[in-house]
Amino acid sequence: MPFISQGKTNWKYILIVIILAVIVGGGILGYQWWTAEKEVKVLEEVKAPEEKPISEEPTSGLIETRLAIIPKEYDMVTPPIFSTDGKQIAYRVKQDRKEFIVVNDNKGKAYDSVWWPIFSPDSKQIASTAREGGKEFVLVNNKEGKAYDNVKSWPPIFSPDSTQIAYGAREGGKEFIVVNDKEGKAYDQVQWLTFSPNSKQIAYKAQKEGKWVVVVNNKEGKAYDGIWGELIFSPDSTQIAYKAREAGKEFIVVNGKEGKAYDFTNIHLGLIAFSPDGKKVAYKAKRGGKEFIVINDKEGKAYDVVGTPIFSPDSSQIAYKAQKEGKWVVVVNNKEGKAYDEGGDPVFSTDTRQIAYWAGEKGKQFIVINDKEGKVYDEVLWSVFSPDGNQLAYVVKERGKWFVVINDKEGKGYDEVWVKPVFSSDNKYVTYGVSLGNELWWIVNETK
Repeated sequence: MPFISQGKTNWKYILIVIILAVIVGGGILGYQWWTAEKEVKVLEEVKAPEEKPISEEPTSGLIETRLAIIPKEYDMVTPPIFSTDGKQIAYRVKQDRKEFIVVNDNKGKAYDSVWWPIFSPDSKQIASTAREGGKEFVLVNNKEGKAYDNVKSWPPIFSPDSTQIAYGAREGGKEFIVVNDKEGKAYDQVQWLTFSPNSKQIAYKAQKEGKWVVVVNNKEGKAYDGIWGELIFSPDSTQIAYKAREAGKEFIVVNGKEGKAYDFTNIHLGLIAFSPDGKKVAYKAKRGGKEFIVINDKEGKAYDVVGTPIFSPDSSQIAYKAQKEGKWVVVVNNKEGKAYDEGGDPVFSTDTRQIAYWAGEKGKQFIVINDKEGKVYDEVLWSVFSPDGNQLAYVVKERGKWFVVINDKEGKGYDEVWVKPVFSSDNKYVTYGVSLGNELWWIVNETK
């Protein structure tokens, strides 16, 4: 389960990154099929989960809650999705040429096909998209929405406050967004539907008359030859940024203001990041075979490859991984760390005093915290600091099992760890989702 780097692709990492994107204000998941066999009230009739304290291994304070047992006859064709409260789990099943969603141990209605399910941020709703009889529609808590020729979002997206649900649809050769069942203006195409962090704005890109515009709360921006990738809101929801192309040049646009232009044939603009205070915007770019980070239009040092820029919580520092001469380093405020064979994206502690990332040497991986190397494992990923910044949890693989390590203490081994560990607000617990055989469990682990 490594990060996506050095040619390695990780299914679970991709899944979690997408889910978190949905939670903070939008996101688009890959195209997937889904259905269900008989009508059930998924959220109202969830079976009571089984709780079982663990005693066979010396891991203190560990409680496992079994959410579901996957029947052996099921063909689970997507990874499981855990609700953020840890009480529900959903996955898509294909059986007898039909597809359906299972929530905990409850089967939903069967359709010709269904897409990946998603829980709302408050865990009270579940949504997906289904196809039946040549038409597609959105399902919310098993209730079918209006049928269209196509539904463009798989699954639809919830606003961060869980009060709105939105998706793109196509009917009669035109596309439009649907927010809480209300259809928007029709365009030739619509893409990249995104909510702002405060849930008060919704943005998407749309094509009309061969040009592309960004639409924010039904207001169109300037038209360009192309608009690429995600639409990024600032943390305070007051700004929006995206990449645009016009007359052979490529540049970022922040609140309608165009940044420095680059030759489209020689440049690739990467993911955009706002600083938490909204005063800085950074992205990666490429010219002449080299990549670099641009901060407020100022170009940084060129490397063979650079990762996504990450700001510290207090906005005073910026970090990213970079490759040069076949080695990976983490760069913090233009200062390079130790070079390794492999390297992951860095993460700051909430108090900005610490920085952590995974690194690899000679086929083994380990965590690096403030330049100090941790224990060596087969694989390492998902570094997470506690809210007070004093504790660190991460996931490792060793001897064919996955473990969560909290403050250098290894937890129990599982077949898979599906959910990135999360600290409780009081710093006392870490929660995550796992599988053991055909059973899916939610884990609550004391930190001390």
